Amino acid sequence: MNYKSLALFVLSIFFIVSVQAVELTVSQPGIYKLGDFIVSNPTGADSIINITSSNVILDLGGYVISQGNATASVDGIVINSSLTDVTVQNGTIRNVTGRGIVVNQNCSRIQVNGIVFRSCAQSGATFIGAVGNTINDCFITGCRFYNCPTAAGSTALSLTSCLRFEVSDCVVAGSTISGGSAAVFFVQLINCTQCTVRDTVVQGNSFAPAVSVNYVMFQDNAGTNNSFINCIARSNNLINGILTVFSLGGNLATVDRCQIIGNTNTGATTNCLSLSNATRTTMSQPIIMRNTGATVQGVFFTGGSASNILTDAVVSANQGTGLTIGISFNNGSTNTVRRCISSNNVSTGGICAGIAFVTAASNNCAVTDCLFSNNKGSSNANSFGANITVGANNLFTRNVGFNNNVAAAGSAQLVGVPAGSVTTPTAPSTQNINGVGTVPPGTSCLYWTNLSVAT
Repeated sequence: MNYKSLALFVLSIFFIVSVQAVELTVSQPGIYKLGDFIVSNPTGADSIINITSSNVILDLGGYVISQGNATASVDGIVINSSLTDVTVQNGTIRNVTGRGIVVNQNCSRIQVNGIVFRSCAQSGATFIGAVGNTINDCFITGCRFYNCPTAAGSTALSLTSCLRFEVSDCVVAGSTISGGSAAVFFVQLINCTQCTVRDTVVQGNSFAPAVSVNYVMFQDNAGTNNSFINCIARSNNLINGILTVFSLGGNLATVDRCQIIGNTNTGATTNCLSLSNATRTTMSQPIIMRNTGATVQGVFFTGGSASNILTDAVVSANQGTGLTIGISFNNGSTNTVRRCISSNNVSTGGICAGIAFVTAASNNCAVTDCLFSNNKGSSNANSFGANITVGANNLFTRNVGFNNNVAAAGSAQLVGVPAGSVTTPTAPSTQNINGVGTVPPGTSCLYWTNLSVAT
């Protein structure tokens, strides 16, 4: 590969501080290293650096590319369609009115490493593939998105029609958006396949839209075989609108060891781990804690979601002013929940349940080996471990409802669970489970029974 440098060219420009309506074009293969800051003052929509060649490494050398005026729709770096083996690394893209980095369709083996995106209005990085012209085998590593985006209807990191893409060790933080009436997405996958987002944090973002709209931290929309691994969404705040932390609407997705902690919504609904039309998604070991809203739903099966599996979840200490449900079946069939804890959730003004089936369209689901305890509504009558009053052919076995509605044992802990499948031992003691049943032979516990225990 030829070694080239932008240093002499850039220095000759940057003694006069800025670029006037001129994009820098990289049109030949090579290794390019920036030699100074770039401040662009374009007179019309443009890109500051335009890459038109494959086999390029563009090293920003720790310098900053920025826009010095308010001209609309100015992008930082644009990688043209159908390019391969392009790397952009080591620097900052700041204050552009458009997008920080744009990668166009049919590109492959693009890498974006160690870039700080700061105050990019429309998005930090956008990969725009299309059906039949996907973007393949790309990496975004160690990037930071600060106050990005700055406008409603925008994204921090957006992947469309990408294949075998990996995002790792990234942070999206400090975005503040006031006004506007369009949804905002932070890490967004649309029609992607075999893409992975790992070790990525969305935190400390704040929004006050003019009307109630959807703000989404992580999204998988119509994808296949995508994964979110060890991702965290915490301390994000919405003043008006619907806060959806993970929005899963694809097929065969994996969500592994992700955390949803301390997100707040003073205006409307908070859906923490939401599955809408998702199928065959596997969710393992999510932690969902201390999230607030008017309505709060920890794990939310809706929109006809089917054949999804949730295991080893902890849903705890979430609080709503209205309806609060740890695990909610709104619509869907053949979903499975196993070995989960939904406890210590609170509603200050309505119903609270560790788990609930809330529409008749939730059918043929299985809930096994779970604990629902200390979930408190606005009164004993509004407090449930489980509330399974609708839906059909749902299996509910080996679950424990404990100390939810403290007024009574029995059905107050596991409402709607068939009476023949529920055992109600006496108040807790070291021996309160012993002597409950005689099956299997030689034991003192019914293996398949659900237990309903009050203090």
